[in-house]
Amino acid sequence: MVSQRQAIEAEKKAREEQEQQAQQQQSSISMAEQDRATQMLRDRLEQLRRLPPLHFTRRARGAAPPSGVPDQRAIFGSVSVDDVLLRLREAHQLVVERSWIQLATTHAEGSDGGSSSQDRVRQLGGARFQVQIPGVGTSMLRVMVAPEEIPGTEEEARSSSKAAVAEEAS
Repeated sequence: MVSQRQAIEAEKKAREEQEQQAQQQQSSISMAEQDRATQMLRDRLEQLRRLPPLHFTRRARGAAPPSGVPDQRAIFGSVSVDDVLLRLREAHQLVVERSWIQLATTHAEGSDGGSSSQDRVRQLGGARFQVQIPGVGTSMLRVMVAPEEIPGTEEEARSSSKAAVAEEAS
């Protein structure tokens, strides 16, 4: 009987040791996976830091706001977080979670320049979007919003002036 108990206890102890080894292996595998995932996020953050400014074009309003003073920087529409995410994905092959990014500043921060929305640029000029990857770090993305040229306006002016010059020459 004593030898049978000892055999059962030895077998139980061997199983416990095997389970413990399996848990340690599982733990080291998941730690390695976590390390790889963290390194990928660090690499992505470094890529974001090296990006040149993201350029967008929007049509300028040029109309007078209620104050009566024309705001030459106001635009139709805006540049949103979604616009920035799309540009990052399409132009730079960088995928960033929406929850990681928010508008940080505009060139007229603190003024009533139409940038009151928390995630949209509503005027021409520069802005910064902050990208914060949890547990990894923060990067600032520079965004430039330039006026969109209205099709035909400048070209029509050029062609009509060329026609006038040609008419005078004849």
